Amino acid sequence: MSPYATTYLCAGVAFATSAVKIRHAFQVPPGPEAAGKRALRLTIAVVAALAGLVMGLSAPPVVVWINRVSGVANLTALIVHMGIIALAASAQVLFLLWSADISDSWPRVRRRLWVLAAIGIALVALFALSDVPVERPVDYESYYARQPVVAVYSGLYLIAYGAAQFGVISLGLNWSRSHHVAGRPWLRRGLRIVAAGSAGGLGFSVARFTAMAGQWFGLDFDAVALPLSLAFGQVGLLAFVVGLLLPPFGPPLATIPGRIRVYFWELRAYRLLRPLWNALRPVNPEAVQPLAHKERFSVRWRVIRQVMEIYDWLATLRPHHDPEVARDAERAGRAAGLTGAALDDLVLACQIKVLVATRPWLTSPAAALADPPAVAAGATEAVYVTEVSQLARLAVAYGSPLVESVAREHLRRAVTSPDPV
Repeated sequence: MSPYATTYLCAGVAFATSAVKIRHAFQVPPGPEAAGKRALRLTIAVVAALAGLVMGLSAPPVVVWINRVSGVANLTALIVHMGIIALAASAQVLFLLWSADISDSWPRVRRRLWVLAAIGIALVALFALSDVPVERPVDYESYYARQPVVAVYSGLYLIAYGAAQFGVISLGLNWSRSHHVAGRPWLRRGLRIVAAGSAGGLGFSVARFTAMAGQWFGLDFDAVALPLSLAFGQVGLLAFVVGLLLPPFGPPLATIPGRIRVYFWELRAYRLLRPLWNALRPVNPEAVQPLAHKERFSVRWRVIRQVMEIYDWLATLRPHHDPEVARDAERAGRAAGLTGAALDDLVLACQIKVLVATRPWLTSPAAALADPPAVAAGATEAVYVTEVSQLARLAVAYGSPLVESVAREHLRRAVTSPDPV
């Protein structure tokens, strides 16, 4: 595996996020706030794309490839330097759009865009005037620190990047404490993580500037400053992207553990209900409807269908309940220490066991079905859980040795008792 696989993966996630946000931007329904929402989503897309660009171009193999293909030594350095400044500036624009109406924040946004454009033009001009024939993908600033034009270029981009990151820190922390984020914990967390990531970017600027300034005075800080700057930059950029993704994706991701627990609970319920469902199916096989295509891969739908069909079959059996079976089951249950719902489940399970064996519905008119269970009518989650839990307890009771014993004894007596004259 490539040592830069994580870098490429993070860049891919950032580009994918940008594509999703662009699609969301053009799906904003018409309305008075449509322009603001569209601008906000497009800004998020730009920030994510710039983050992906910077992360992707930070891998030395990519740097070497672009420089070789373009034929311009250190061209990737110019692209990355402009990209990180644009990333920090676009994050400030995003915060401004988040914190106020677009008409109120646009003047401040416009000023930042003009400053960004001026810095970009200056960097391109300085790079064109510089003489940097040796490719330096890691230590560009310190290696060329003694060249005046490159020193001005590096100083400009490092100061601009540091100032932009300081602005992101200030905006992020101030807004995370404002009333705008009241009741929005994921946004507050995201803002603080973005601020922490920007602090890493600020550390990158300080470390790189220190390495460059050391060369001016004959001091070599590269052994410490360069690894430190890389650590600050990579961790800070990753935290920056995570913080931006947290507000939109944090809430659904937070539900994943709960959804996993529900899935396994439903899977267990499905398996518990299956023997009871199989035992009751002969009561009315026509009640079993084929699953629709979308239902085949949903455990919840299968459980719902099981519950509905079991309740239908229980309603058909209800007129055939035998009081003698109920007495025997209750007596055995009390002897075993059962009370309340557990005793009721045992009695009903014994009735089912006996009736499934004797099949009285074949010789008697079918009873009218009771009202469908609440789970069939799109009830609340609490009602759904209650319905499934009740039948799951009944299914467990149905498979107990005590039910088997009571039913066997009753069926034996029914077989050996003489027919009435």
